[in-house]
Order: sequence, then structure tokens, then C-alpha cells
Amino acid sequence: MPRVPPCIFGWMLSVSLFCATALGQSSWGLAVAGDGTIVFCDIERDRVWRFVPGKRREVLLEKTHCHNLAGGYDGRVYFEDVGGESRGDPLLSVVELAPDGTLRTLTGPAENPDPSIWIVRDAAGNGYAWQAESGKFSRILRRSPAGEVEIHAGSEWGHTNGPRDAAQFGQLGGMAVTPGGVLYVSDSGHLRRVLPSGEVETLARNVVGTGPGGLPGDRGLFNHSMGVAVFGAEGTETVYVVDRYRRNIVAWSTTRGPLVIFRSRGLANAISGGGWGWFPTGVAATHDGIYVMESWPLPSALAGLVGSPRIFKLEANGHTVEVVRVASLPLRGGALTAAFLLAAGAGLALHRRRKKRSRVRAGI
Repeated sequence: MPRVPPCIFGWMLSVSLFCATALGQSSWGLAVAGDGTIVFCDIERDRVWRFVPGKRREVLLEKTHCHNLAGGYDGRVYFEDVGGESRGDPLLSVVELAPDGTLRTLTGPAENPDPSIWIVRDAAGNGYAWQAESGKFSRILRRSPAGEVEIHAGSEWGHTNGPRDAAQFGQLGGMAVTPGGVLYVSDSGHLRRVLPSGEVETLARNVVGTGPGGLPGDRGLFNHSMGVAVFGAEGTETVYVVDRYRRNIVAWSTTRGPLVIFRSRGLANAISGGGWGWFPTGVAATHDGIYVMESWPLPSALAGLVGSPRIFKLEANGHTVEVVRVASLPLRGGALTAAFLLAAGAGLALHRRRKKRSRVRAGI
């Protein structure tokens, strides 16, 4: 898939921001609240951060292993805490951050909390969750504000479009919903849409990579290597998919189809052939721009050396796009960082080259 030229993406972004009438909903590790506050997960340090543009960042929660969060249409941010303080506990909590900064636990910590109390919610307050058992069934639940739970769409494990009872899903990598209840999901590399009636259709096939991971089951956890965001007026919205495996963020619209709008790059990425370095781990679209988060999966001490995670803002300037860094964690030891990256990258590249030669000699 070719990367979208800056002129085309600038046009897309300008039109999207001009036509949008509501806040978008983000997914995976980054969200923007109604007041412009940026909230993001820091997996390496087990923290959730809050950043107000123009002001200092602050730790919102410590000892919180957060993979996934989303901004709601009520101005709140909903996020998960997986594993508790030890990471290894089979516990899950869902937490709500109110506009005034108040934190409230909605469910858990529990090993099997109500799977329908999840972080994806439409403007009417309906909550959406994924429930599955690999190879057997895969379905989306919808919970009304009154607490009534129903199977919104899905049945046996597979890939079939159609009415809610006949539709089939596989491994969901993320989901986001419009204010009116149109649900977009990343399913086994495909982008699919679920209408409020439960009707399911496939919009684009093989638009993102697939890979191992995910925890299907009653806990409703996603792949944790994907993320979906949606933004724009009903009927003309743009969908954004975070694709960690290909290090891309893909934008989809009815007029343009899927286009790569962002690719993680860096010295380590180049030296290792993309096997190591920066990866996109979140996207959020708002009325004034698109926010992208990148992370480098390293131990916390090394993450500080490279300043991971970091957040950029994509701003349309005519028919071009400006990428502006708006937040990052402290970057320490510049010279040491450069030496570390060069040595580690060179070592990884040498390892990959030797492995390739070995496979050639073995006739694989």
C-alpha cells in the first residue's frame, strides 16, 4: 500500500476538519478529552499521563498497566487497568476520568468483570464490548445505559457479512463508534462496519497487518496491537487504524479508501529493517488536528533514553502536512542514547543477516 502523498493527505485532513461536527473517538493508547487534554498510556512505566497543551504533563495514575483507552462523547476518558500492580494478576478494571479530573472505577478489579462495561461508548451512552472464544464464537455486545445487555452482532467464529445473527467475526483488534452508534472494527486485518441495526459489512480487506496476540474471552480484551479511531460528521466520517505490525496508521474514507497517513521511522528502524525501534501505538482525531503516539518497547530505564512514548500532531497547512511534537517523556543521555542505538541496531542487523544466510545455506 503506497503512502499517501502529503498534498492528498493535507486535502483529506482539511476537508475532514471542516466537515466534522462532533468529537471523534480514539482507541488503544491515546485519547483526547473534550477540553483538549491529552491522556495516554505508558506501558513501560505502568502509568497513565495527562498533558494539557501549553502546560506541564502530570502522572494521572501510577502502578496502572494500561493498554487501551478511548475518549467518550460525554467529554470523559475511559481506560483499562490490566493485571493490577504486578501485571501478572488476572484482573481487569475499567476506570473513568471526568472532565473535572475525578477518577471513578466502573468495574473491577476482577478476574471476570462484566464484559459489557467497556470503554467504547456512543453519544447515547450505549457501551460496546467484544466477547469471543478463539475458533468457536466471536460477537459484539451492546449494553444500554439502563444495563440491558444484548448481542449486537456476531455468532460463530469466521468472516461473514449480513444481519446481526448471521454475521461472523474473528480476532478483533480494536473498535470505535460514531455518536449515532455506527461501529467500526478491525477484524483479522480487515476494516468492517456494524450499523445500529446490527447489519455487518466489510469496507476494506487486508488494510492492516495481523499477528499473534489478543485475549479473547469474557474479559473482552482486544489484540492490543491495533487501535481504531473515527472522526467526522455522520455519513462522511474518516476511520483511522493503528497498525503496529506494519508500523503504519491507515486512514479510510468512502471517497478515498485506505491510505497510509503516518509511518514510524527512525535510525533503529532503518538499521534493523523495521524489526526494532518506534511503533505507532495510538491515534486520536479532533477538530484541530490528528494526534499520533509512538512507543519504543523497551524497559523503563531504556525508554527514558529515547524519550518513549512520544506524541505528534498532524496539522494541515494548505495541501501539506506539518508534524509537530507536542509531548514526550524526558529524553536522557543524548550521547549515550546515540551510541546505544547504533550498537544495538548494528547488532540486530548483523543477526538478521546471519540468520538469512543460514536459511539460504539450508535451502529454506
